[in-house]
Amino acid sequence: MESVPLAARLVEVIADRGEVTAERYRYGSGCIVSGRTVLTAAHVVAGAQSVRVRDPHKRLYSATVDPRVVGDEDGPGPDLALVEIDDPGYMEGLPPIGLAAIDRDSPTAEPVERCHAIGYPWFAETPSPTA
Repeated sequence: MESVPLAARLVEVIADRGEVTAERYRYGSGCIVSGRTVLTAAHVVAGAQSVRVRDPHKRLYSATVDPRVVGDEDGPGPDLALVEIDDPGYMEGLPPIGLAAIDRDSPTAEPVERCHAIGYPWFAETPSPTA
């Protein structure tokens, strides 16, 4: 399969938490990291009764949360989760993208090159302590 642009990997994750919750739906961004596997935020899918994924063409697909990879939505751990698009033909053969962690507390000021942030990470809302 030829190279897939990053924009084609971006999806919307929609979690339905049920009729009895005050905030029934949670919406978040996601990125297809390989095949049908989507990386999203744990706080989006935590407690969901069902999850759907909307692709860039606005098509909806059912998805399943991988319970082995749901991070810490409220604590010090990463707020990450993996969901799998249920349609076996969706983006079949999509090669994996590289993932990495960035140490924001590093004492060195080494630049991070060729890095993409997907969604709207919390730290982008926080003013820089040096600004």
